[in-house]
Amino acid sequence: MPGYSWTGSAWKKVLRKTMWTGTAWKDIKSSHRWTGSAWETIYSSFSVVSMTKNGDQQLAASTWTEVASWTAGSNTTVTGNALRVNGSGNATIQVGSEWPTSASVKDWRVLKNGTVVWTKGSGTGLTLADTFALAVVDGDLLTCEAWNSSGVAGNRIVKTGANTYLRVVPV
Repeated sequence: MPGYSWTGSAWKKVLRKTMWTGTAWKDIKSSHRWTGSAWETIYSSFSVVSMTKNGDQQLAASTWTEVASWTAGSNTTVTGNALRVNGSGNATIQVGSEWPTSASVKDWRVLKNGTVVWTKGSGTGLTLADTFALAVVDGDLLTCEAWNSSGVAGNRIVKTGANTYLRVVPV
């Protein structure tokens, strides 16, 4: 919801949430109010970020491989093959992967700043879709890695499109 400020002659839309510290303007990351029993968020700069796989990717057999070539969602930054978190706090991570065949065992994992934070096997299914909770801070980089046991190259393809994604949703 946009904010407005009275200039003395007209209402002006506030483009950024800032405050004067006495020496400089600082961006406000969030604001809260006490309801009498809990803190309620009034404003938060923590926003949803997402990326979707762009182009099929061939994997090596039985080797964890970084999933590459992503398209950034709205108001999202993708750095290399990593999704950049925009804000700090508790988040729900939504992850999905699509495969061309159910003929092999597949695994998927998410890394935060290079450290594995979640791993899931899709078994022999064609798709994997799951969520998990994760505390993040502004600027964290999330990447995906995939693993496939098939000896057949055509079975080791991570599919492009809407079913292969990574999203960070503030809680």
